[in-house]
Amino acid sequence: MFFIKRRELREYLQVEQLLMDGAMGTYYASKTQEEKALPETASLENPGLIQDIHLEYINAGARLIRTNTFATNTKVLGLTEVEQMDLIMKSCKIAQNAAAISVRNGVANEVYVAGSIGPITVQNDGTGEGVVEEYKRICNVMLSCGVDAIIFETFEDLTNLLPVL
Repeated sequence: MFFIKRRELREYLQVEQLLMDGAMGTYYASKTQEEKALPETASLENPGLIQDIHLEYINAGARLIRTNTFATNTKVLGLTEVEQMDLIMKSCKIAQNAAAISVRNGVANEVYVAGSIGPITVQNDGTGEGVVEEYKRICNVMLSCGVDAIIFETFEDLTNLLPVL
């Protein structure tokens, strides 16, 4: 699912094809040789590497890059809400900096940044208590950071996503 905030991106998509970046986690693991590493924490621990990966995708032709936030939720990373918001803000800034560098250096006329949100694990009893609120919090932080769009990736069930949209 794709939520587009920025009007210019909507207009771009009406006349142009948009090449996006690839799987951050897979590429990050290949660069670091850490198969089980979660790239989301690298936004704090190694922001230069994350920015370099964004720049590589842009140099290869991507005109939309996704923030390094796919699994930045309290369940997967065991974060507090404050830690989660901080990590999301830093990840958005890294992607936006990479986009700005590319435009400034003439690599592209425009590079868009989309907030990446992956699924949050639902409790064993099937309830999504708190999940909708967490998705809303993640979206609000991303939107306050000025992302151009939000991409909800690899969702099998939209039950907890529809109230957010």
